[in-house]
Amino acid sequence: MLPQEDSVASRLKINGITKDAYKNTNRNRFLHPITMIGWGTTTLPPDFALEARDTFTLYQALVQQKAQLPPQMIAELPRLDPIVFFSQPEPRILRQQDVLGYEAELLRILQPLLTEQTSGLQGSALRDIVSSLQDPQLMKADQDFDLNITPTVEVFMRNIIHLAADLHVAGDLVRASQL
Repeated sequence: MLPQEDSVASRLKINGITKDAYKNTNRNRFLHPITMIGWGTTTLPPDFALEARDTFTLYQALVQQKAQLPPQMIAELPRLDPIVFFSQPEPRILRQQDVLGYEAELLRILQPLLTEQTSGLQGSALRDIVSSLQDPQLMKADQDFDLNITPTVEVFMRNIIHLAADLHVAGDLVRASQL
């Protein structure tokens, strides 16, 4: 039975796992949605969405790969600078609707790169954008292992406890009733 303390952390204790006794494996990695696009995909799925952080890092990647972008995309980048975009027509309180509009504009200018990609060949602007958004540890691991293979049920079950423990220690494990 869980203790009757008032904090979220106290309600989420896993017997036997404490922050002092467990060392996080640091296996959890951030995956940018753009890095999940399969090569050969010419359109984004209708339910494709970016979080605010994802839009900012995508803009940074586009600026970083500016030299490889088509001239019409380069011409649009200054307008998509977040400071410029969110200051038009005048500075105001930022709303979710504004972030969604920014996301739509970023994805609109990214679309030509999807339709013109050539099987993910080295040196393509899209490949370099995706590479700049990918976690460096995952890029290295991808060279050593094929990370696109679904693990067997046995491997999944053997590792699920590590995921649950890492989430617990990081304070990211919540009960469905608390969502």
